[in-house]
Amino acid sequence: MKKTIKNIDGYTLLEILVALIISSVLLMAAAPSFQRLREGGLVTSMSNDLLADILWTRSEAVKRNSRVTLCHSSDAATCSGADWSAGWILFQDADNSGAFNGGDTFIGAREAPGNGLQIAGGTQVANYISYVPTGRSRDIAGNLLAGDATSLFTIKKGIHENQISITPTGKPRVESIAP
Repeated sequence: MKKTIKNIDGYTLLEILVALIISSVLLMAAAPSFQRLREGGLVTSMSNDLLADILWTRSEAVKRNSRVTLCHSSDAATCSGADWSAGWILFQDADNSGAFNGGDTFIGAREAPGNGLQIAGGTQVANYISYVPTGRSRDIAGNLLAGDATSLFTIKKGIHENQISITPTGKPRVESIAP
């Protein structure tokens, strides 16, 4: 009596290992692209958050018929910190000082974005941006923002960079800077 071996469908251990090796190589090749995609998403998201808060500042100034200021803040309670990467606060600036103090009304805050994002302001918006009831952005001396590189916010991570420019009429605009 002769025994027969049935054909068994399936994969051998060698075939499975080869498939795993090929998959691993492909994933390692794609990982840097995913990292760049993630960084670009973070820059876009934070640019939109800052733009929304600048627009909120402008809206509150018109609504309250008073100067409203957005300044960088590391503690969400005072105008402090080295730059905009620390976070920021929004307040009704009753004494037109550009700094949050006793007579001012707190409106809102945003915590530091983290994730290695760098946010910096040009010389006219290095510490604060203020809007007056007409919806225009002005410094403490009453001068309009220039609408040039001095009134830009720059948001960066890795090779990705966005800029928010403030026009002399006070309107903010986001622009992506190509890597």
